[in-house]
Order: sequence, then structure tokens, then C-alpha cells
Amino acid sequence: MGGYTTGRKPWRSEPYENPAAGTTRASKQKIFYFGLIVIVTFGVLAIQLARLQIVRGDEFRYRAETTRLRHVAVMPTRGLIYDRYGVPLVENRATFAAAVVAADVPEDRQTQIAIVLQDLIGVPAAEIEQQINARRVSNDPFTPSIVKENLPEETAFTLRERLSNLPGIRLLVEPRRLYIDGPMMSHILGFVGPINEDEYAEFSNSGYQMNDQIGKTGVELTYESLLRGRPGVRDVE
Repeated sequence: MGGYTTGRKPWRSEPYENPAAGTTRASKQKIFYFGLIVIVTFGVLAIQLARLQIVRGDEFRYRAETTRLRHVAVMPTRGLIYDRYGVPLVENRATFAAAVVAADVPEDRQTQIAIVLQDLIGVPAAEIEQQINARRVSNDPFTPSIVKENLPEETAFTLRERLSNLPGIRLLVEPRRLYIDGPMMSHILGFVGPINEDEYAEFSNSGYQMNDQIGKTGVELTYESLLRGRPGVRDVE
């Protein structure tokens, strides 16, 4: 009898690939690339920190110190004038003034603060905002700019109670010149007044501020350098 065969091919074993092994390999690749990104990121941060702290450390330290401290001028009390017998001819009386430091007024609350201040001292809010905007772009936005002088004591005390909610607003105590003999000696003693733009341009290098009082005529003008005194400086952190 002849051999018997079928049409089926002999059975062979096909290579078997475990799906779990492929998943593990892909996970390892992801972890590798993620770790590589983390290492590169921390390397960039380390280089940047070294540049800021070592290469430019002195520069930024100086900037931080100058930003942390603000130099505020302290105006001296104006000197008195006496006659030949030592009797004072003028006095300094304390008065209150509302002022604004433009750099300390939050821009998003500027209108609100101006309206509250308007209700307290009677100056229109539009004028207050205009003054704030002008000082904000000036060369000295940190010096208090007087909004209204000679406030009544009751108004001054009310404003003082509200200062915690009015950033940038200041209550100043200023000496006001009082001439004992009134107008009788005005032609000799003269008078003082707010410094104007021309005077400020001339005397700004001598330490005068935009809010200063300066002698206009008579003895007040002639002996201005002696009567004014020397301004001090207060460091505010």
C-alpha cells in the first residue's frame, strides 16, 4: 500500500511575543525620557541660580537694598526772629495738612481713595486724581504732595483714623508762621509762601522740596538760608 498523506502542512511552532513585555519596555522608555527632562530642567535652573547669585549677586543685592529703604526728607522747624531785646517777633504754630504719596497709591483703588478723601476734606476727587497722576509720572513720586492745608483739628483726627484704609494718604503736621504784631511789621519781616516752579528750579540742588515754604520778602527772604535750617533724612523700610 502506498503512503497516505493529507493536504495539511506539518505543524510548526510560531515565535510567541508576550504583550506584557512590550508594555514594560514602553514604560521604561517613558520613564527614561521623563527623567532626562527633569535632569535638564534642574540643570538649567542650577545655571540660572548660579548666574543670579554668583555672577550678578552684588548687582541684585544693591537693588534690593535701595528698594527696601526709602529716604524721606525731614524738614526743620523754621527759625524765629527776635528784636534787639530778645523778644520774639514770629512764632511757629502747628497746623495739619492732607497729602498724598503717589507711588503708594494703588492704581486700581485710586478713584475710590480720591472719593473718600473728597468726602473728608472737601477737595474734588477729580483734582485729587489729577494731582496723583501728575506726581506719579514726575521725577519724585515718593515725596508727599499736599492736597489741602490748614485742616481743622476734627477733620485731621477723622482723617488719621481712616489712614489704614487709605494707602498713599498722609496727615502732615506743619509749622505755620504767625507774626505777633500782625501787619505792623510786615514791611520789615516780610512773609513766607509755597515755593514756586522757578524757585524750585533754582534751589532744588540745596535740598528744597516741592512742598517747602520759602521767604518771599523782607527778613524772611534776606536770611532765608539761616532761618530755614538744615533738612534731615529719615530712612523708612
